Amino acid sequence: MTAAEIFDVVTGKSKKPVLTKSSSETEDDARKSILYEQKSATSISLLQEKFYGYVMDPVESMACHTSKLENLSKQLVQSGEPISDSMLMTKILMTLPDTYKHFYSAWDSMSS
Repeated sequence: MTAAEIFDVVTGKSKKPVLTKSSSETEDDARKSILYEQKSATSISLLQEKFYGYVMDPVESMACHTSKLENLSKQLVQSGEPISDSMLMTKILMTLPDTYKHFYSAWDSMSS
């Protein structure tokens, strides 16, 4: 683009949009795309690590515990990593303290 064309765009004489990209801008876009993909993969890995490594805090309520696991599950689903309801339920049951182990046997006795 010439100086005269730039002047016309800046002063409003030309209504033509500037759509050209320099090769460095195209390279920057490619780098950003690669970084985004790497960040997404890292983010998914971190979410999976949080979900599978989650343990119930003894001082939190059952509602809080369940809510935290549901939130992690939803974040994984939004990131493209599906977590089925049965996987979520299994994770909740696996992380229950001993005082709630009777829920595990009750859940097992239910038909699918």
